[in-house]
Amino acid sequence: MLAATILAVLFMLALLPAMQGAFSLALQDSIEQRLASDVTTLISAARVENNHLQMPAQLPDERFNLTDSRLLGYIYDREGHLVWRSRATQEEMINYKPRYDGRGNEFARISEANGQEFFVYDVEVKLLGARVRRSALLRCNRFASTN
Repeated sequence: MLAATILAVLFMLALLPAMQGAFSLALQDSIEQRLASDVTTLISAARVENNHLQMPAQLPDERFNLTDSRLLGYIYDREGHLVWRSRATQEEMINYKPRYDGRGNEFARISEANGQEFFVYDVEVKLLGARVRRSALLRCNRFASTN
């Protein structure tokens, strides 16, 4: 009986890293899908009038309208200049610049100098001749630890 218990404990300890890895991958996949949906919200709300981006005062996803949201939205022009940002970003100083490399979209995890981490879903789109880059960032320090 003791041998069976010891064998079961060893088996579970051996499986633990694999299970943690699978859970981490599933969590990141879920976050990527959610951020892709959030970026789609930004894309659908954007309008170009007289070659200038126009965003509505209230976005369909309420999280972009809240000042204390963990969801942050940014829109950059082709030169990398910030064109629009969601309300929750007003107090955030994130050192992130999009790349225009023609790859379409990118999902990444970035770390700031102060230790805060973010998941980033970055999409390059062309709206009526104006190429812009939209990014949705999710603060992940409350979400998952990298250690």
